[in-house]
Amino acid sequence: MTDTIALRALVEAPATQLRHGSQRAGDRLPAAPGAKPKLLDQVRDAIRTRHYSYRTEEAYVGWIRRFILFHGKRHPAEMGAAEVSAFLSALAITAHVSASTQNQGRGWL
Repeated sequence: MTDTIALRALVEAPATQLRHGSQRAGDRLPAAPGAKPKLLDQVRDAIRTRHYSYRTEEAYVGWIRRFILFHGKRHPAEMGAAEVSAFLSALAITAHVSASTQNQGRGWL
């Protein structure tokens, strides 16, 4: 089982239109016709499709952003279980984060 299945499921979910008045901080302007939305915009759309809370959206996007930056801005589609393990190990060893924080990081994997 690949560790990035949940992330890919979020990204590949169909996006829905935002209802009037449901705009949140971090919302973007519509992309040019035919242009594919950026990864984090796809994640936000997928989270909103599932009606998760705004705080959950912030947490997921934050963890994904940290993961991407940790690996030199590589796209998550290019990475696998080894990169996920390296990221979680770095959280535990270098950043000295608690077990509950590591578990939150695992939540989006």
